[in-house]
Amino acid sequence: MTSAVDGLKQRFMAMSQPDADGVYRNGAAKRKARTDLAMGNLTQLWNEACETVSFDVPATGIGLGAVGSLARGQVGPSSDLDLVVIYEPHALTDQQLNELANKLWYPIWDSGLDLDQSVRTVAQCEAVTDRDLPAAMGWLDVAPIAGDTGLIESTAVSILERWRKAARKRLPELLGFAKSRLDEFGRMAYINQPDIKEARGGLRDSVLVSALAASWLADRPHGTYDDAVERLLDVRDCIHLVAGKDTNMLLSPYQAKVAAMLGLADPTLPDGEREAKSIDDLQTLLARVGRQIAFSLDSTASRAEHSLTHDKPRFAFFQVFQPRGGGKRQAPTFDVIAPGVAKHEEEIVLAPGAEPAADPNLVLRVAVAAAEYGLPIAPGTLRNLKKCPIGDRNWTDESRELFIRLLASGPALLNVWKDIDFIDVPGKLIPEWLGVRNRPSASAAHRYT
Repeated sequence: MTSAVDGLKQRFMAMSQPDADGVYRNGAAKRKARTDLAMGNLTQLWNEACETVSFDVPATGIGLGAVGSLARGQVGPSSDLDLVVIYEPHALTDQQLNELANKLWYPIWDSGLDLDQSVRTVAQCEAVTDRDLPAAMGWLDVAPIAGDTGLIESTAVSILERWRKAARKRLPELLGFAKSRLDEFGRMAYINQPDIKEARGGLRDSVLVSALAASWLADRPHGTYDDAVERLLDVRDCIHLVAGKDTNMLLSPYQAKVAAMLGLADPTLPDGEREAKSIDDLQTLLARVGRQIAFSLDSTASRAEHSLTHDKPRFAFFQVFQPRGGGKRQAPTFDVIAPGVAKHEEEIVLAPGAEPAADPNLVLRVAVAAAEYGLPIAPGTLRNLKKCPIGDRNWTDESRELFIRLLASGPALLNVWKDIDFIDVPGKLIPEWLGVRNRPSASAAHRYT
């Protein structure tokens, strides 16, 4: 007897193939098509299961939902399916639940698809997300598939509300989780064979950004950030196609084929040179999108942390709502530590009155302050420092002294260099830097670029 999901894995792969010239295009449209196909077939599977079990499945009190990449509409060619049956107590007996679940899960396993499945009450869904941070982030996206879709939707709303209520308390845990992944997987921009999901700047960080935005502690970035996430999903899709399995590791044997599939191979070059150049270009692509996603996470986390520092708005606009005699809001304080540079709330920021467009050495003063004080540069300050009119032909005594201080700053140099490289400062000061920036090592024994 055939099932609604028979051949679904093969159809995923068939609808995910590159164009005739071997280039994978319209990745977002392909991901939507795979998601729509999966949701439609899973709805049919639910109906088949309900018809073939030995009891009547109630119209209310039980339903099938999607979480993870399927709920986000980001299913890859070989992605697993994250599914959950949510039910109300007493809707079915344990024996009936087991029978229905078997009718759902076994056809999916038999079709060759990977499956992450669970059967839970609403209370159990809430309990899991309350105590398990990675699970909570995955469950912030819950999409109804079949059955009592209202129950699935209300569960999703309940989980989201609980997340928002606990967000202030859980923010340090959330940022600690990001730090632990950074320590384990490194930065995607600097790893020769990165895990494009778990490394800093990877797909897991995009889920973190969404989790922070869902908490209402900070706004979600858009524009170049969205473009970076979509491009990284294209890379993930191509890895699946080349590897023929669900993996996020961009291993050396995959890289030339993935680069060609992304359109990075120059057909005018000889074969050996073409492959080496395409891998270089792939590394540069990953560095660019990885840095954008990492910067967006840092910016969103910084805004979220500031929202915890200020329980009340500090802006003058809100003073009209304060009762008479309530006093004025306290203005932010800046500890000026160099011309145009200040410390504010454990970050390096621009001092009041600083004019980046008129001060070419301001970016170096900010960098030196960040390195010597061991503090991060505020994301907004980095964006403003792009206006500094710096170049490789206008070195001065001050800029040379600042640059030497920066190079002599010790271990803090690494993070500061990473930050100012995100806004292209080193390449403007030293054009030769661009020739080695993010290039992969020729030795397979080297982990880092």
